Amino acid sequence: MNDSTTVSDPLAKSTAKWTATLPDEAHLWGPDVGIWTVKEMDGWSVGVMPLMFTGAIIVGRPGVFGYDDRWCLHSVEAAFKAARQWQGP
Repeated sequence: MNDSTTVSDPLAKSTAKWTATLPDEAHLWGPDVGIWTVKEMDGWSVGVMPLMFTGAIIVGRPGVFGYDDRWCLHSVEAAFKAARQWQGP
């Protein structure tokens, strides 16, 4: 018998790895959106979206559906580091 409390959840494990590195100010971009907002600057939201094999920096306007630009990096951790350092276009 398979007890669901003992089943390994690889997504939870990989998510826990990078959510531990979230800056204190990080919050979800919006409901049902898998983007973590890292900072707001000059009317822009700068966030990170975890992808299957990489992480992406996402830039868009708060309250507007979609995003304006996206850059993929080799890992979610690298995307968070780069997003915190990004100074704008």
